[in-house]
Amino acid sequence: MRTRRISIFLLAVGACLVTPVLVAQSRVPQSDPVGGRVARLVLLRDLPRALIEKRLVAALADPAARVRIAALQLLGARRLAGAAILVRLKHDVDARVRKAALLALARFDSGIYGKTVLDHLQHSAPELRSAAIDALETMRPAGAHGRLVRMLYDASLSVRTTAVQALSRWPEAGTAQRLTDLLADPTDTLRRAAIAGLVRLRARGAVPRLIQRLSAVELGERQLILDALGRIGDSRAIPALLPLIWNKNALVSAAVIEALGRLKARAAVRPLFRYLTTVGFPGDVAVRALNRIGGDLVRQQTLELLRRRPVGDVAKHLLTIVAHLRIRASVPVLLAMLRGAKNEKLAIIKTLRALADPRAGSALATLLAAPRRVSSALQRQQALLALGALKQRHWVSSVAANLTSARPYVVLAAIDALGEIGGPEAVVQLLAATKHLAGGLLLHALEVVRGLGPFSRAALLLPKLGDADGRVREMIAQALAASGDLSLIPALVRLARSEVFLGNRDALRVLGSLLRKRRATDGLAVLVKRLSDDDLETQLSALQALGEVGLAAAAKRIRKLAGSSEAEVRAQVADVLGDCPKDDDTIELLVRLARDSSARVRAHAVYALGTFRVSAQLTLFRDRLRLDPAPAVRSNAARALGRLKATVARPDLERCLADELDWVVASCAWSLAQMPISLPAKRLNSLLRLQTRWFVRGNLMRLAWAKLSPTARRQAESDWRRRDPELLSWTRSSRHGPETELAMMQLVDQRYRAMSDLRYLLIFPDGEIKVGFTNRFGTARQDHVPKQGMRWDFPRYRP
Repeated sequence: MRTRRISIFLLAVGACLVTPVLVAQSRVPQSDPVGGRVARLVLLRDLPRALIEKRLVAALADPAARVRIAALQLLGARRLAGAAILVRLKHDVDARVRKAALLALARFDSGIYGKTVLDHLQHSAPELRSAAIDALETMRPAGAHGRLVRMLYDASLSVRTTAVQALSRWPEAGTAQRLTDLLADPTDTLRRAAIAGLVRLRARGAVPRLIQRLSAVELGERQLILDALGRIGDSRAIPALLPLIWNKNALVSAAVIEALGRLKARAAVRPLFRYLTTVGFPGDVAVRALNRIGGDLVRQQTLELLRRRPVGDVAKHLLTIVAHLRIRASVPVLLAMLRGAKNEKLAIIKTLRALADPRAGSALATLLAAPRRVSSALQRQQALLALGALKQRHWVSSVAANLTSARPYVVLAAIDALGEIGGPEAVVQLLAATKHLAGGLLLHALEVVRGLGPFSRAALLLPKLGDADGRVREMIAQALAASGDLSLIPALVRLARSEVFLGNRDALRVLGSLLRKRRATDGLAVLVKRLSDDDLETQLSALQALGEVGLAAAAKRIRKLAGSSEAEVRAQVADVLGDCPKDDDTIELLVRLARDSSARVRAHAVYALGTFRVSAQLTLFRDRLRLDPAPAVRSNAARALGRLKATVARPDLERCLADELDWVVASCAWSLAQMPISLPAKRLNSLLRLQTRWFVRGNLMRLAWAKLSPTARRQAESDWRRRDPELLSWTRSSRHGPETELAMMQLVDQRYRAMSDLRYLLIFPDGEIKVGFTNRFGTARQDHVPKQGMRWDFPRYRP
């Protein structure tokens, strides 16, 4: 009787749990498209936990499986509502939803849900058993490895394959031997999974078995085994691979050559060169293998073959090896080949450019001086770049003669070459060329000139300062400011006084930069006069120029404009006062502007006070951080508190870690890291767990890392590695146009090593998604993205 009562009680509790879900399902409007509901769920991802948990739990009652799966994925990523996920796992009718629930539980602590996941290894549905294996591989609870080994003998092929993949990522003693035994399995899919697992484990003990399998398998698996032998890196495979270079099947030969290159087999050098000069296909694979092997023997063989004057593909392959291994002894041979070559001339010039040997300068200059019927435009382009790589100033005239070419890419190569050579002669040639250059070529020449640093004869650019193209004027102004030529000041003063001169605003900014270098009051009169100009842009340019001067006399003039009716003028005043000398009057004015009605003015004033490190305004910074509605003001106030190292503001900064906007939270994290009182490891870990924004987590971890003791550092590193196997470091964006910007992001791991080839998604406000991969520096970049609404997403990382 007692057992019966308990059963009835449990059934009643289960009904209480399931009934609200079923009732809520019946209340979901059916008119809303499924895709729209999923998209709105995804947009909730970056909101605070308290706002999204209830919505996601309610979405678990949606009649569409796609919506329930999306809600489960977000709940798992944020480690929310584990009990609701467990209910969905047990009671959902759709196997795909139950699988998503299992994978969501994998993000939680194994001590809470590890037994539930282990129990699903015995589930009747193969897809749920496979999902349980993936979840266990993520959770890694104690005693689960033996259960995974037993799953190698499951009745379902997909489950066995998943178990092989999980064991290769979670190795223990004997794992490599078990995967090696699976090479004899009759199932092709399982054998391929076992080979991939052995490669991941770098199992050298499996090399003899892999060699034995080479003659007993079909072509696709044979290529897979050959690739595995190369990646495992055991030299015992070299004798078995050498005879297979001459296999009748070109795909097998390519796989063998690739494996020998990965093994860096010196015994394969002569056979590979013989293969390259006789068979020749696939030649690029043989070249790649020889480049990987390297060494004196490869260099010697390459030189011997070059002296025989090869032509066609053989010559191009040898030139590729010369460029990669930087065989400078081949320069005389290459110059002799250049005089008699026909189709290979362009490849020889590219090789000489890679070698950057001074002995090639005369031959390249002769090629540039040859008639156009003798040397093509592409050859002249490569010859120009090769001369630039030599960085020798006596070739400036030969390069500059091509600045008047009719081919734009030849002119572009000449500009780049002059920029590589550098020096006063190159600057003079580029300045003289600006008279006839236009469009993108002119902009590129100006950018190269500015990058060459201080230079003379900058007056050649002054006539172009009145160009109708605003971008050209801006580049010329930057080049004039970078020149540091103080003799330009009288001419700039005359131009700035002109009422009809198109570039007087740029002239004002250049004048301010040059006056700052002289630290004198010459030309201040024209800047002060322009402060009362009717044109707002001219007035702002004069303000910026006076800020560049940074003199006390200029500060007095600037303070008079603090009462302007234009918010932009007041903001510019607050900005330039931060560059002026620090005195009581300036600080008093900035404090008044920090309480201005315009958020932009307040942001500039708080930033300027922060650069002055005015400790007397600590209360002002704390008030702006707590009460100001503008995020830019809160961010600058947080940075100011960090510069002051104000430990009394630490509670305010910690509370602002829950701010709505990323850059405010990142500023608070930066300021916390500047405090002289170290954050305890336990407190730091709790802060990291509370933060869901990867940018804030990376900023807090990177900047607070040095303040931990060695013991606390090891503890924190272990905790971070378990929770965040791929932590993201920082992001930045800069102005890129009137409505768009350039967005950049770099990804690093816990030791700040670049995470290359990581797939990322860019999600735009209109729903468009762009996919990309980070480069070898771990950097992701996207041009012309909307200023608001664009979001990064990294499928392999879930904060």
